[in-house]
Amino acid sequence: DYYAWGSGVIASSDGYIITNTHVLDNGDSATVVLSDGSEHEAKLIGFDASSDIAVIKIDTTGLAAAEFASSSTLSVGDSVAAIGNPLSPDLRLTMTRGIVSALNREINYNGATMTLIQTDASIQITAAVNEGNSGGPLFNSRGQVIGITNMKMISSFGSGVEGLGFAIPSDTVESIVQALIEDGAVYGRVSIGVTVGPVSKDIAQYYDIPQGLYVSAVTEGSDAEAKGIERGDIITKVNGEDAFENSDVSDAKEGLNAGDTLTFTVWRDGRTLDITVKLMDPADMGK
Repeated sequence: DYYAWGSGVIASSDGYIITNTHVLDNGDSATVVLSDGSEHEAKLIGFDASSDIAVIKIDTTGLAAAEFASSSTLSVGDSVAAIGNPLSPDLRLTMTRGIVSALNREINYNGATMTLIQTDASIQITAAVNEGNSGGPLFNSRGQVIGITNMKMISSFGSGVEGLGFAIPSDTVESIVQALIEDGAVYGRVSIGVTVGPVSKDIAQYYDIPQGLYVSAVTEGSDAEAKGIERGDIITKVNGEDAFENSDVSDAKEGLNAGDTLTFTVWRDGRTLDITVKLMDPADMGK
């Protein structure tokens, strides 16, 4: 059986709870343990893979809901604190503190570019392997939620990098949560369905591979998967233009709609392929 744990934020007194989508991945049921130790079975309301936000609900009332503040008020250097359940349920309700290290960090995750808050608070999580703090709150000095923690930077050797944690800004969270509660999904966006990261000139020369964007994951149900883009491919061009940074892909996607296409020049094991991929609404992937 698959078992994992994570953290969440109570969004309303009647049981709506915010967490990360990746906390719920591969699971078929969820149990919420409140701070008083009581356990409640949870129902999935909706999830959004692109923003890594999910909403679940427990059948209870009278909960103390978190107070949110706008992430637009944050400045680099502001004090923040994270609360979660690092490494195991035995360490639940652990608080760590730090500062806002940077704002508007663009991180490519699950085929979409996320704009995140960077913090050095000790967020003991990764996007790939849930270690417990995922989905927990990032607070400002007034105890207001200004973000939802969702990933820690991982080195190329698979180890965590200290002082590089990330959180989804509260302004993003609140708009996504509203859509999930109302519709169960977020519609009207487009995604390619690949997660990529830049291959620098130095790395390309060292490994004798082309400079471009390394494909680390392909979203199930995407047209990219259907057209044969694979993990390990290197995208060297988008619509004939060099692709060295994630922004080269997002810029090419700007203004396009679901059903429009992009043509990728892909290097794979010494061969070069041109693959045309249809953009899709992330909510439709996997259907």
